[in-house]
Amino acid sequence: MNLIEKPIIDEPLIVKFDYTEEEKARFERERARAEELGIELYILDGDSREDELGQLEELILENYIELDQDVPEELKKKYLELKEQANAGNN
Repeated sequence: MNLIEKPIIDEPLIVKFDYTEEEKARFERERARAEELGIELYILDGDSREDELGQLEELILENYIELDQDVPEELKKKYLELKEQANAGNN
């Protein structure tokens, strides 16, 4: 039986990301908007939900947070109410 020998790497992989200050500021705004609502920015494909809360979360992520737009107050309020109801139902 022939086994393939894996190379031993002595040095860590160095990946350079050259983000501009503008890009860094945009990433920070996205993170802050998502954190304000308690939304995970990076969700695995299999983790999506089909309920109203999940659909609203996806709408907010795709149409506001990822496009670097403020989430309208009415939409925030509706999302937070649904999230509170869902959390109360889980307890």
